Amino acid sequence: MGCHTWFLRPITKAEFNAMKEYAPVSIMSTCGPTEENIQSEVYNHVLYQELMNSWKYNSPCVYGNTYWWQLGYGADKPGLFEIPTNNTEPSFESVCQLSRSSGLYVTVSTYWDLFRLLNYPDKIIRSRHDLRRYLRKRYFELSADQLGKISEFFKKYPGGVIVFG
Repeated sequence: MGCHTWFLRPITKAEFNAMKEYAPVSIMSTCGPTEENIQSEVYNHVLYQELMNSWKYNSPCVYGNTYWWQLGYGADKPGLFEIPTNNTEPSFESVCQLSRSSGLYVTVSTYWDLFRLLNYPDKIIRSRHDLRRYLRKRYFELSADQLGKISEFFKKYPGGVIVFG
């Protein structure tokens, strides 16, 4: 079957600002001194303080080099990354940071698994040309529809990337 293909777009400044605005709520509900967290024994004073300081002063908190936004705090703001569906439950895009890249990316699920590869390459594809060089002969096995959607993705989301896993 092959590994999954993920299409990611860079997060916008407006989305990041919305995440930053909602991060304290997210941090509080995850590990802060709420009654529910205390009863469930998930309240962690040290982690809570480190995350809040990271948010307030934009400084690393976890393991000395990870920021609150790299951990996804604030990305759970209602409506921020919801995508409309025909189902009764909304679907959500996820936020991630690539290991060899700065900044945050959002999955674009409409392009998910457009094609698949064997193994689990750690390659980051930044353009259709990149994909052609990487796939070599296998590139010509992609259908015209697949190639059209790949081109559409890179035109619609400048700075977008394809990753595998």
